[in-house]
Amino acid sequence: MISDSHKIPFQGQSMNPLLADVEFVLVDFSNKNKPSIGEIVLYRDQNKEWVCHRLIDETETHFWLKGDANTTADVVLKGIEYGVVKGAIRGKQTYKVASKFVTPLICILQRRQMTSHHFFFKKIYRSLLKVFLYLDAI
Repeated sequence: MISDSHKIPFQGQSMNPLLADVEFVLVDFSNKNKPSIGEIVLYRDQNKEWVCHRLIDETETHFWLKGDANTTADVVLKGIEYGVVKGAIRGKQTYKVASKFVTPLICILQRRQMTSHHFFFKKIYRSLLKVFLYLDAI
């Protein structure tokens, strides 16, 4: 198991394909460091439900978090309860979820897709995003 991580049951579709068919996520709740852009964060929403999304941007007071399969982001206050997802368990296999190469590209494409006002470019960004999400998942 990845050291200093808590094993949390996982369900949902918003982080597909990276977390497709995952049974558990391994979460570091120590918050020694704030999450970095591109890291996957498990946080409590306004209904006190756990949500697992990728940090795609931040301001001084807010995090912008988005599921890889979603088209919109959630904007949440930085004071929320959260942990950084370090790994996942699928069947009997444990694996890390961060890729130094692919993760930054995913964040750039997600921000571009959300901010583009032209349908054609949104579609291109979405197609490229699917390719990089697939690469991150293998």
